[in-house]
Amino acid sequence: MKQIIYKLCLFVVIMLSINAASQPITITIKANYSNTVTIYHDEPLLLTVSLTNKVAQENSRWNRAADRRLNELEELLKENKITREAYDKERNTLLGGKRSLEFATVGKMGKPWSSMIKWKLINTNSGTEEMLNVKKMVNPSSEDVAVLNDKGYYTAYFGLDADEMKKIAAGSYEIIAETENEKSKPVVMTLKNETMPAAIAGNEEMLLKNGQYYWHAGDAERGMSYADKLLQKNPASVNGLSLKGDLQVMSNSYLQALDSYNMALKEFYKQNPGLTEPPEYLLGMIEWLKGQK
Repeated sequence: MKQIIYKLCLFVVIMLSINAASQPITITIKANYSNTVTIYHDEPLLLTVSLTNKVAQENSRWNRAADRRLNELEELLKENKITREAYDKERNTLLGGKRSLEFATVGKMGKPWSSMIKWKLINTNSGTEEMLNVKKMVNPSSEDVAVLNDKGYYTAYFGLDADEMKKIAAGSYEIIAETENEKSKPVVMTLKNETMPAAIAGNEEMLLKNGQYYWHAGDAERGMSYADKLLQKNPASVNGLSLKGDLQVMSNSYLQALDSYNMALKEFYKQNPGLTEPPEYLLGMIEWLKGQK
């Protein structure tokens, strides 16, 4: 009986935490896939924005937990481990505490939710707001309308190329994304005063990063220049071959892309002999390309 009372109290605590949530929509941002980033003055910056409905997700978790407890109560009653009075009391409490799943919709046809994102760049030393000329990236695309239910999760990509980064003074900054009613927690960016050394600009990691940036931006020509340099340094790079395939798909060069993905898959198996599961992305792109005319 003490265990039952404890679980009931736990449910009440969860319910109170749900009721305390003030906003149904949560905006989360990353800079180069991180909460903090330190970059050179001429290094591109990729910004990721995600929308979720935290209240609906919490309410859904509460309802699932309540259903599990209801099933437990049924078993306890069948096994005579709980009285009918205790069963009815807790069952009624659980059913009465079920939460509604209220959905939120952001954006509409012709006015994508991603176009409603506004950006702030705040100098952490002076507290002043700086210009941030962010460009919406085309890959991967996101639906115009974000239907934020308990499972809804929407992501869009933005970026600043090397030329735009050079316009920002070196220093420490907070970057914030916001809509009319919601605001993200900031990510911290430290922008170095120096430009990227040639040795770093030419290493595999940076070549891949730049190539991926221009894939996001929809610039196949510039992206391919980085992919080619990467594969010149390391012809067996699985990431480099996969990036090349992505850029070839962007240019509608499907047969060449199929070759690149197949080479990436072959190299993956060669470099990971103990792994039987290759990246699902490679398998998916190969299967998709085989279905193209």
